[in-house]
Amino acid sequence: MSTEAPSTTGSRESTFGVCRAWALILLASISLAQGFASAARAQNLADAHIDRRGNVVVVGKDGRPTMVTSKGGCERLVAAKDRRTVAWSRSTRKGSAVFIYRDGVVRQIDGNPFVRDYWFVDGGRKVAVASGGLHFAGWESLYDVATMKLIDEFNQNTTPAESRPWWSTSSEIYGGD
Repeated sequence: MSTEAPSTTGSRESTFGVCRAWALILLASISLAQGFASAARAQNLADAHIDRRGNVVVVGKDGRPTMVTSKGGCERLVAAKDRRTVAWSRSTRKGSAVFIYRDGVVRQIDGNPFVRDYWFVDGGRKVAVASGGLHFAGWESLYDVATMKLIDEFNQNTTPAESRPWWSTSSEIYGGD
C-alpha cells in the first residue's frame, strides 16, 4: 500500500486549460462586439423615406430596412450628404420638434415652440433649425449633430440679413448642403 499523495498536476492542467479557453472566448466576444459597434457608428444609408403611416424607414447599404419610428405623424424627411444622417419633424405636445437619426440613434431638438425649417450644414455634421411662433420672426439655431450641443443662434427679428451667420438659409452667402 502506497502512502504517496495522489497527483494533482493533471487537474491543475485541465483547470488552467478551461480558464484559458474562457479567456479566449471572452476576448473574441469583445472583439466581435467592437466590430458591430464600429459598423453601427459608420452606418451608411442607401435610402430613407416616410411610409404611408407616417413612420420613418431607413434602408442600409445591405438593403435591410429599419423602421425608426412607430407612432406616425412624421413629416418632411431630409437626408444629409454624409449618408449617415436624416432628419424629420413631428408635432409634439408643446409644438413641434426635429428628430435626428444618425448611426442607429434618434435625438430630438424641440422647437420654440414650432419648428419652421431645418437643414444640414457641413455635410451633415451640423443641423440648423429655424423655430418660433406661427407668425413673425423667430430664432435660427445651429447644433452639432454628434453631441447635439448648441453651437450658434440668432434672433431673426433683431439680426439684419447682411449680419446673419454663413450657415443661415436667410443669408445670401449660404447655398445649403
